[in-house]
Amino acid sequence: MMALSHVYDNALVNKDSPGENVGKVASWVGKNFPHFSMMSELEQEWTNQDLQGSWNVLFFYPKDRSPGCSVQAQTFVDEEEQFSSYGAKVFGVSSDSIKSHTQFKCDIGGNLTLLCDSKSSLRKELGLGKTLGIIPHRVTFVLDPEGVIRWVFNSQLAVKKHVYGSLKYLSTL
Repeated sequence: MMALSHVYDNALVNKDSPGENVGKVASWVGKNFPHFSMMSELEQEWTNQDLQGSWNVLFFYPKDRSPGCSVQAQTFVDEEEQFSSYGAKVFGVSSDSIKSHTQFKCDIGGNLTLLCDSKSSLRKELGLGKTLGIIPHRVTFVLDPEGVIRWVFNSQLAVKKHVYGSLKYLSTL
């Protein structure tokens, strides 16, 4: 727990901040998360209505089983107990297939749900864009129990900060 507290110190400091490195996605803070319908790695359909009633963390990542995405997802899994203590559910979102998500979930374990944004329609609606025009941006959203976006973090390289920044934000509530 000591190491986690140390990492928290380097994450979000002000609960009223929309997040860090947010760029144009900052315009989503305070707005309802867009409507969506996506399949999970378990072939279960999820919609934004399924997120109502609890805090939720949705992290958009570029590709299953890639080095940075594996570290990010594994860190979310490693901190599942912390997220649960704040009453938050965690969802990973990428354009990978259900089969790819199933294999990735076997690699990382845990209880988080992986959602398939197969045509990147939600990513496009949120305006997440791509790094160098080819690598989908890595962006994390924290949603309140009513589905309103309360915090955003956007960084392609600070993969663990997506996790610890989200936890820091949730710890301020």
